[in-house]
Amino acid sequence: MREFGVVVGIVDDKAIVNVKRQSACGKCKACDMGKSDQKEINITAKNTVGAKLNDSVNLIMDTPDVLRAAIIVYLIPLCALLAGIAIPALITSSMGIDGETISIVSGLVLMSLSYLFVRRKDKDLEATKKYEPEITEILGHNII
Repeated sequence: MREFGVVVGIVDDKAIVNVKRQSACGKCKACDMGKSDQKEINITAKNTVGAKLNDSVNLIMDTPDVLRAAIIVYLIPLCALLAGIAIPALITSSMGIDGETISIVSGLVLMSLSYLFVRRKDKDLEATKKYEPEITEILGHNII
């Protein structure tokens, strides 16, 4: 996945890059931009090319990493919700009990627990720097 942005800050070997929302973002809620009508976001990226303040840059994040992150954030909680609903429903129906409330509550509990798992996993992955975008090219100084 490629993005274009402007360096708005430098911290050690990282750059804070202001990135504009693309039309491909659609209604995705994966980052802070999706939570509002915000058109820009500041992200931290590896600055291996030596970009400086106000440089226009290209960023890249490997597509498999983006997909893996999306699976972790969206699919795990969804599966937990569905399992939390389906398993108690099967058990209670085999016992002849109407377990709708139990299914709903257990689905929400499992989904909440999965969000805690995802949050912990996020902190672990952040430490590996695997999902961190990287500046690949300096396009110019203050061209926007």
